[in-house]
Amino acid sequence: MRKCGLEPLQFNWFRAAVRLYNALTQSNSSAARKILHADMQLSSRCDDCWSFHMLSATDDLTQSYLFKERLLKYFSVNPLILVVLLWTSGRGTWIFGHLILI
Repeated sequence: MRKCGLEPLQFNWFRAAVRLYNALTQSNSSAARKILHADMQLSSRCDDCWSFHMLSATDDLTQSYLFKERLLKYFSVNPLILVVLLWTSGRGTWIFGHLILI
């Protein structure tokens, strides 16, 4: 995939999840914000929600605590910083939680 200039499918999912999260944090809809808050609270007890997967995808990053702190405080996240962290943390491999893609 790297030779063709393509990114792993998991990375595309992760980027879409960050875009969804940012859209929900900046939404004018109170229902959308309530959904975000409920899903983030559910992530501490349940592994079947998208926020749990988004948080666990950064477990192996060097500065994952900063990313998780921003998410749990409902601040927007810059997806470009995540691209750099995901790429450089693997020193040439993509890392998603415990899944390493070479």
